[in-house]
Amino acid sequence: MSQSGANEVISTGRSDLVDQAVILQFVGKVEPGGEVKLATVLGTVAFSLLVVFGTTAWWMLH
Repeated sequence: MSQSGANEVISTGRSDLVDQAVILQFVGKVEPGGEVKLATVLGTVAFSLLVVFGTTAWWMLH
């Protein structure tokens, strides 16, 4: 079975709130994969910690 055939079988067995044609119109075809780089993950974690510690310090000083 081809990749597109597998997608059709999966999508017909689901009860999506939004029709697949509408998703294809606005989003396009979504491909599996899309790995995120480690630097992006570490940067996001560092930024989140900076926000948490910064707001905690601001709250404690005011």
